[in-house]
Amino acid sequence: MSRKLSLDEIAERGILVPGQEYLQGYLAQATDPRVGIYEHSAATKTCAEKIELLSAETGSAWEQKQAVRAVYFKHGKGLLHIVVTPELGVSHIDTTPCFGRTLGIATELPDYMEQGTCTPFIPDWDMSPAAGRVQHIYVHCKPEFEQMLADFSIGGRGEEAQRRSLWMPYGDAVRMLRAQFGEVVTVQDVYTLPHKRERSKLIKPDAAEVKSYGR
Repeated sequence: MSRKLSLDEIAERGILVPGQEYLQGYLAQATDPRVGIYEHSAATKTCAEKIELLSAETGSAWEQKQAVRAVYFKHGKGLLHIVVTPELGVSHIDTTPCFGRTLGIATELPDYMEQGTCTPFIPDWDMSPAAGRVQHIYVHCKPEFEQMLADFSIGGRGEEAQRRSLWMPYGDAVRMLRAQFGEVVTVQDVYTLPHKRERSKLIKPDAAEVKSYGR
């Protein structure tokens, strides 16, 4: 069964890497009893596997969209962009609305994660101008996702990491990323193709949408 880890256990086991302390801070202040880092009975590598497992372990029906993807795209030599989106059954993400051009999926991920544990909650040092690889994070936003309990990977490598995930409202995740990384987080509908003349620059989110996510 899925087991919620205590804050002490998270710290003692070193589940979060240096630079992810902002997650620890969020968990310490959370009042929703569902929020937390959970350890599950089996490892999963895909959103479909995760939703099937959570439905079985909790006895409640989890929807596909409650599993959140963090897809890493390569941008230049060694640099990365991240697209964060609920699993909506879209096999191919068109990067044009985000980047203005097509980018390939990253084949080399940061060493604190692997396929199956990709997380949007990167260590703060990986966004630093001096040493960070991540250049920008694009978060798919829709008002109906605001209160949705979502399952996020938190990084790590190996089977133990593939058995862990973070549960929190999707809107909280959006606000956390914006608060932690500021203007390098763009909140927008990543599936809407912009007008051709807009594709050569970053697409700014609608002001009303941003307000609804607590910018």
